Formats: sequence, C-alpha cells, structure tokens
Amino acid sequence: MSIHKILVPTDFSECAFNATRYAARLAKSFDSKIILISGYQIPMPAADFSISIDQDMVEVFEEEAQDNFTEIKKEIPELNELSCTFKTKMALARDAIMATVEEDNPDLIIMGTHGHAGLGEKLLGSITASVIKHSNIPVMAIPDNVDYYFIDKIALGCDYHPIEDLSILDGLMDFIRVFDAELHILHVSEKIGDIDLNEAYEARKIDQYFYGVDHYFHEVADAKVEDGIDNFISKNSIKALALMPRQHNVFEKLFKHSVTRRMALQSKVPILVFPTD
Repeated sequence: MSIHKILVPTDFSECAFNATRYAARLAKSFDSKIILISGYQIPMPAADFSISIDQDMVEVFEEEAQDNFTEIKKEIPELNELSCTFKTKMALARDAIMATVEEDNPDLIIMGTHGHAGLGEKLLGSITASVIKHSNIPVMAIPDNVDYYFIDKIALGCDYHPIEDLSILDGLMDFIRVFDAELHILHVSEKIGDIDLNEAYEARKIDQYFYGVDHYFHEVADAKVEDGIDNFISKNSIKALALMPRQHNVFEKLFKHSVTRRMALQSKVPILVFPTD
C-alpha cells in the first residue's frame, strides 16, 4: 500500500479546517493528492416545493461551498502546492463520504474530531465514529486542537488477538517509512506478564512483520485501557496512536461511556484506525 490519495471531509467548521490543514501538510510528505468532500442536505420543508425551487437551493448550497473552498485555499497555502479537488454531494455527511470512497478509491480518510469533552462521548456520537465503523480504508481522526507535527513516534495499541492478514498494517508501515518513525507496540493489561501462549505467538508474528524498522514492545499495567494508553503517550512523546478496532476490543473499551470520563487521549494525538474486517 502507498498513500496516493487522501479524502478529507469538511463542513467548513474550525474543527474541519484544522483537519484539512493537517491533511495538506501530511500530503506533502506523502506526495499525495487531496480530495475535499462536502455533503449537504436540502431542508425538509423544501421537499414540498417544486423541483425548480429545489434546484435553486442546490445551486445556492453548491455556490456557497465553492466559495468556502476558495477561502480555505487562501488560508491553507499548502493546498495550492498539491493536486487538490473539491466535490459536493447532496447527501448525509457519512453517505457522501462513503460514496466518494467508492468513486475515487482514496487510500486514507482524514477527519476532524472534537476533543474537549473526552474522546468517547464526542467521537462515538459523531460522523467520524460512523465513518470509522463502516470504512474499509484507514481513517485518521485529528483532534481539533492538534497542529501538524513530524510523526517520529507512533504507538500501536494491541491486545494480541489473532490477526488473519497483517497486510492491514501496510498503511501504518507507510507512515513509519515516510517519517522514519519509531513504532511502539503497546499492550495494556491489569498486570505485567499477563500474556498467554497464543498471544505470545501473535506478538511474534507482529515482530516479524515489522522486521527492518525500529519497533519496540511494551507492557503497561493498568485497570483501565484508556488510562494506560494515555499515560504511555504522555511519557513517551508519542505523536500518533494506531488502533485496529473491529477485531481488537481495545476500541470498544476506549469508547464505552463508563471508561471515558477522564479521556484526554483525543486532545493529545491523532488516532489512525485500520479496518480489520
């Protein structure tokens, strides 16, 4: 895998603007193309109007979106240095995003998230969470108060459940190679050494997959997975967190309401999520 095209959904909010700026700077590192997509809906009362009125409203929405895109290109000069296209779709935001994935075959989706009230409540109730759940390509969630920086250290949250096809990590390998980054493979459990033979076998498979790049295995003892990850990120200057949510239950644990009261993870680093189905 290589990251040739990056899809960046936007609603022209400050959060989306930050993610777009991040994506543009990241795209320069990968020499990638960017596709900006904005979904919109005609207000429900318009369903009772004539087709001509509906068409007039569509034109207004699309014209406003194009004006916003022009302003974004002025404020994010990196977009003018890249191959960047802009699309609008009359659809729910998630549907617009997934339709664009089908049409344009991007390699990565970059989206903004709000991090002020904790990762679980904000992300699970957001479009970003829905896209993460349904996407068959990697999604990178950018907290709204995180600026772009050189990604020299990446943490991979892992519980050593079986991974049938390690090629799902090819996108992570791309990040490691482009930034010459260290990879820190992190396992959080209630006590250190709490790994059985099957889990040890999976760890060896991961070790072999990342042969040739700087990677390190870590065990952290913590009753709360999100606290263990959060503390590890803070202590080790981690710049991005990679997760595999569907097969690995780390994602589910992270986003359950009962464990997200003090979830500062979102406000610290981008989260790179790889599909496992």
